[in-house]
Amino acid sequence: MTKMCDFGQYLDLWPAIELSEDLGISYVAAQAIKRRGRAAAHHWPALLRAAQARARPVTLPRLLEMWCESEAALRQSSTGRGRRAA
Repeated sequence: MTKMCDFGQYLDLWPAIELSEDLGISYVAAQAIKRRGRAAAHHWPALLRAAQARARPVTLPRLLEMWCESEAALRQSSTGRGRRAA
């Protein structure tokens, strides 16, 4: 699998309607997840099963790595161009 830049890019592989079906959530909730580019950890088991079923495989370690990269980028952008948060 080609390395994705972040969790949001991986979620972009799913149309919101498929994501809602795969995660067992409402369409509106799936849209919110896609907009945020993050999914709560309790959705990850369903996401991993769906990824395998839909030929979008990802491993749990890679999913965690993408999530951490996304969180780091979010923190960096919220603290102003890489300055450390106090």
